Amino acid sequence: MATIYDIAKKSGFAPATVSKALNNYPGVNEESRNKILAVAKEMGFQPNSAARALRTSKSYSIGVVLGLDGKVGVNQLLLMNILNSFQDYVEKKGYDIILLTKTKTKQGTYTYFDHINKRHVDGILVFGNYYKEEIKELLSLSIPIVGFDYIGTKINGVTSDSYDKYFTLTEKLIELGHNNIVFFYGEQNIITEERIKGFKDALEKHSISFNESSIIETNYYDIETNHKATLEVLKRENPPTAILYPDDYSSLGGFTAIEQLGLSIPDDVSIAGFDGIEICRNTFPPLTTVKQDTFSIGLQLAKDLLKQIAGNNEMKNIKVVKSELIITSSISKPKVRV
Repeated sequence: MATIYDIAKKSGFAPATVSKALNNYPGVNEESRNKILAVAKEMGFQPNSAARALRTSKSYSIGVVLGLDGKVGVNQLLLMNILNSFQDYVEKKGYDIILLTKTKTKQGTYTYFDHINKRHVDGILVFGNYYKEEIKELLSLSIPIVGFDYIGTKINGVTSDSYDKYFTLTEKLIELGHNNIVFFYGEQNIITEERIKGFKDALEKHSISFNESSIIETNYYDIETNHKATLEVLKRENPPTAILYPDDYSSLGGFTAIEQLGLSIPDDVSIAGFDGIEICRNTFPPLTTVKQDTFSIGLQLAKDLLKQIAGNNEMKNIKVVKSELIITSSISKPKVRV
C-alpha cells in the first residue's frame, strides 16, 4: 500500500503537506489539495478511518516518537526516566501511550507519518534531532505536539538549562586551574549548539583562547566513539588536563580509555559528564555531572500536551527546567607537568 512519503515523492509536496491534505487539515490551498488527492487515488492510497476522525473524536492515546539514532536501551536511561514520568501523569488522566518508530517491511519503510495516519492518537510527544527532515516535518502537523529538548517557535518544548550548566561546569574547571580542556560533543542539534556556546563563552570570559582542537565531535550515548576520542586526545603532545563528555553514559568509554593508558582520574585528567544517570554514581571515582530533573521534565511535557488536547492552544513556548551541577572527586586541580 502506498504511504504518505510515496505520495509526497510523486506529487512533489512535502510529507507534512500531504498529511494535512489527506486528513482535511487547514493550511493547504484547494489546488494543492486536489492534486494530492488525485495522486493518492491514482496510487491506491486508503486513508485510515481513525486518522480521518482525529479532529472530531478522542482515543485517549498519545503517540511517542522516538526519532533517535540507534536502539533505545540502557544507553538512553535519561530518556526512559523522562518517559516514565510522562507516562505516570498521563495514565492518571486516563491516557495510554503508543510508541511510534520507523519500521522496515517488505513493502518499504513505515514512517512516522504512516503510524500517525493509521493510529488515532490525540497528541504526540517527540524525542529526536529536530534538524532531521523527518522530525522537522512532524512539527507542521495540525495535532497537539510537544518536544523534549526542542527550542524554537513551531511547537511547545521542554528542555534543561544546557547553556548555563556547561558555562558553569567549564568555569569550575578553569577555577581549579585547567586551561587545556577538551569538550566532546554529540550530533549537531539545537542543544549541542547551546552546550558548545556555553563552553566557548566560559573560555572567553577567562581569556583562554579557543581553537578547533578543543571540541571533538563524537556521538551521544555511545561508549565506543568516546573511548576512541579519549585515546586520541590523551596521546597528543600536549594532552588536555580535563575532558567534558556529551553525556554520562558516553563517559564510560573515557573511564576505560584512561585506565587503558595507565592514567588515573583525576590525578592525570579530570572528567565530567551530563545527565546524572544512576550508573555513573557507582563509577570510581563517581562522575562529576549535571543532573537533569527528569521527573519535572516529564511532568511538564505531559501537562503541556494535555492542555493542548483539551483545546488550550496558547502561543508556543519553551519551558526550561533547572538542572543541578554535582561536583565529585572526578575533577581536581591539574597536576603540574614537567
